[in-house]
Amino acid sequence: MRMNTTQREIFLQLPALNPPDGIEPNFVNPDDLHTSTIISCIILVILSTMAVGMRAFTKFKLVGTHIEDYFILVSWVIFIAGFQLPAVLMFPHLKVGAHQWNVTMEELMRHLKVRHSYVLSINYTAGIFFLKAAINLQGLRVFCPKGARDITFFLWHALLWGNNIFYLYITIAGIFSCRPINKAWDITITSGHCTNRLRGHSVAAILNTTSDVLMLAMAQRGIWRLRLSLRKRLSLSAMFLVGAVACVFAAIRIPPALKLSHTTDVTYYMARMGRWTGPEYVCGLLAACLPVLPRFCIFLGAQPAIKNNITAMQGVLRLWSGRMNPSGSDEESQKDKSKVQTKGRNILGDVVVNELTEDTGESSINTSEFGRYSESTTSKEKPLEFVTLPTV
Repeated sequence: MRMNTTQREIFLQLPALNPPDGIEPNFVNPDDLHTSTIISCIILVILSTMAVGMRAFTKFKLVGTHIEDYFILVSWVIFIAGFQLPAVLMFPHLKVGAHQWNVTMEELMRHLKVRHSYVLSINYTAGIFFLKAAINLQGLRVFCPKGARDITFFLWHALLWGNNIFYLYITIAGIFSCRPINKAWDITITSGHCTNRLRGHSVAAILNTTSDVLMLAMAQRGIWRLRLSLRKRLSLSAMFLVGAVACVFAAIRIPPALKLSHTTDVTYYMARMGRWTGPEYVCGLLAACLPVLPRFCIFLGAQPAIKNNITAMQGVLRLWSGRMNPSGSDEESQKDKSKVQTKGRNILGDVVVNELTEDTGESSINTSEFGRYSESTTSKEKPLEFVTLPTV
């Protein structure tokens, strides 16, 4: 039975939840997460834009592109236009993170439409679909030699298709979770039916964290099977550990997601769960983009203005080091000269290798994925090749 216009207007001004005993509803200025959420959105937009811009320039201009590069761009566009922009525009009208008894029925409906049921929830899963597909495709390209059909190949494929099916399913299930569709946010509709979306959030949070951990473990497994020095393995490994931060943010979402499945205070716990989705998303973008940073730095270091500044800074540091340690200045000077004569072997902390191989002696990494930077030498030795970190 549908309400008439008068009944609907009265209903929409009621508290969305009865408050606990002794607590009066506050519809004017309740405690919420609005300010911290807006600041977080701005920071995340800046970080993600810088990282994706750096990767796009490096891949499109310097190295070459693959399908995963376009997936990352699509994921970033969804993050900005479908996740952060609606949040910044709509959160001032949502009382984000307020207890539900401080929210009217009308505000609850707006909250359900924007944050819980549709705009942000569905755009998040759609964006993560493209992001994790890109990371898994890059893992296949980097850590699996062409034509290999070993355990690494099948594990990466299992992660790729498992993530694809899971996120595609929850995106479609989220869109059609209610019949009629607008019943998902319009609580005045009494006909039709909906699935238990709140329980779905807890399941999705657990599976999402699991997939993050598995992808991180696969990348680390590939790195530590390379025949490299411990220092170089640590350097490579550190570039991928931003994925560990994504795992932490994903895990933090689990407790409020579990609470959400059996609470009536939806607006409060939804905000506590949702506030970590943005940082997790951006850490995923960083994990995909940072491995090309050494190649980007090599490009910058080759620019005359930047190269001159680096040389000047190195001279100042050598001079300062000599004053601090006069007795060892000659010895340090000789060491510095030898470093300069190696034609940039230590340039900008890049990892210098001519071939990346497993401890077994067989190549486990696709070196064609890396951008190389070579310099000629006056000796008869083979010119050094600077190999950027593998792009996850």
